[in-house]
Amino acid sequence: MNTQQENKLSMYLAVLAACEPHLQAIRSLPAMGEAHAEFARHVSNIQRLAQLREINNTGLTTDKRHLRNTMAESAATIALAIRAYACKSRNNELAAKSAVTASRMTVGRDTAAAGVARNVHSLATEHQKALIPFGITREKISQLGASIDAYVTSIGKPRAATVQSATLTSQLASEFESADDILIHQLDGLIEQFRSVEAGPFESYQNARALVRLRAGRIKPSPGPVSPAHPNNPSH
Repeated sequence: MNTQQENKLSMYLAVLAACEPHLQAIRSLPAMGEAHAEFARHVSNIQRLAQLREINNTGLTTDKRHLRNTMAESAATIALAIRAYACKSRNNELAAKSAVTASRMTVGRDTAAAGVARNVHSLATEHQKALIPFGITREKISQLGASIDAYVTSIGKPRAATVQSATLTSQLASEFESADDILIHQLDGLIEQFRSVEAGPFESYQNARALVRLRAGRIKPSPGPVSPAHPNNPSH
């Protein structure tokens, strides 16, 4: 949420907290009871969406980098063993194909890195029996395949999180708009009926709506309740 939204949410929560001790009185006016319940629902939605929106893209990117490094190290180790086998057996073609370093898989495009690792995995699978004396077991080849799959799965997650965040941002703005609409056009007007009947709900509500704290300690009046114009002093 941006600063304005955070300030609004703080005010919304203050309004709900102010209303809490007076719910029986508020619900005695059915329209206000319904408006209060609907307002509370939108505030709850805002809190839920704000929490969902806190997807840690940095964490997802870090996870992807870790998986890429794990894949690269495993593939490079196996590639070195394949090259040793190729050189010993004077298989120049295989030696050329296995000339792969970890750095080749840790820089550049994500999908290209996975492609290089898959080539190493294919070579290792093809020469599996011959590579056993060189320390490359079926288990190590299987582990390389698993690390490639895990890395490939992670590639799209940060982008998907960004798309989801944009969707949540739009939903969040809509919930704020709905909450404002109920607050300004229903609750602010209906609370006036408690002004002379029951001071507690009216004063608590007015105090919660009076101020919105802004960043750096500044305080600005909120677009709060507007008292009806007196008959002898009509508004312009």
